Parts: sequence; structure tokens; C-alpha cells
Amino acid sequence: MPLRIGAHPWPGYELLYLARQRGQLDPQQVRLIEFPSASASLRALAVRSIEGAALTLDEVLLARSRGIDLTVVAVLNESRGADVVLVQPGLQAPGALHGKRIGVESSATGALMLDAFWPVKAWPPETCRWWR
Repeated sequence: MPLRIGAHPWPGYELLYLARQRGQLDPQQVRLIEFPSASASLRALAVRSIEGAALTLDEVLLARSRGIDLTVVAVLNESRGADVVLVQPGLQAPGALHGKRIGVESSATGALMLDAFWPVKAWPPETCRWWR
């Protein structure tokens, strides 16, 4: 049975998809399984429907804290400030988000980004509608 590796769309993992497309992943040995998010890969690891996943270090640490026995076997890339906050056109300052619906990834990186972005805690988080 091939080793099942989960991955989600993210620039750092595109070489895995390219290798599969070019036939450089032997389907008898490795099966790359696409998930919509790292959270979906973590759920698949938890129920053992995959044996490995392409994850960031914070995601690995989160999984291990939840009892999923993971070992990092390769570092595929290193982030150098690629995380961003995206807003709709016309929103020019963090305060413009007051009362708006805000989407945030439920991960350590998402939490760090939100904390760094939050406009000096000028308004309470419960005044926003959160989408996770």
C-alpha cells in the first residue's frame, strides 16, 4: 500500500503537486492526497486515513499537543514574511473592520497574525462576526 501524504494548496507545497504531475512520485509508493486546508489534513491524520502531511511547524506542534505522534522528516521551505492580512477594496485601516465579518484561519499562525494585526485592541473582538 502506498504511503498516503496529505497536502493543501499553498505555494510551499506546489513542488509536491508538480512532482506528481510529472510522474516523479511513484504511485505505488506515495499517494498525494489533496485537502482544502491544513486543518483537514490534521483531521485525516487524527483518524489515520493518511500517514503523513505537509504542515507548518506550528501545525505539527498543535497535532502533537493533541496526541498525534508526528515526526518532522523534511523541511520543504522557510517562510520569510509571506503571511498577510487581506481585506476588501476600500478598507484602508484596521478600524474599518469594526462590526464587519472577519475570517481567520484556526491555527497558531492565524492567531498570531490576528493578534499582530488587531488595532491595539481598540474595540472588543465580540463586536465582530468571526468566520473560521
